[in-house]
Amino acid sequence: VNHAMSLDQTRLSLLKEGDPEKFSKRLASVKAGVTLKTLLSNAEGSVTNRTAEIHAAFEVADSKAKAVPREQLKEKSQTCSWAFKLGSGKYKDYTPDKSAEVEALYQ
Repeated sequence: VNHAMSLDQTRLSLLKEGDPEKFSKRLASVKAGVTLKTLLSNAEGSVTNRTAEIHAAFEVADSKAKAVPREQLKEKSQTCSWAFKLGSGKYKDYTPDKSAEVEALYQ
């Protein structure tokens, strides 16, 4: 509201001077400042919200990672199983031999 009042006062002072080009340039620069402030405040609000979401996701992931026993981290994972896509869009697992072959080619 205060900024709108200052814009109005600027407009009135420039109108008294009688130079329409000067009025137009000054009003455009003031308007650009208002637009920039609005953009920055909107961006700050968006960043704040996104930061809160990411922090909440971090806390969930951190608690899940800490729930895994340390001994389990040292164990080797089971072998991978490769699959291929059928024409219907579903996936079907390769046989263990074929899966091992595909893994060897992938590595």
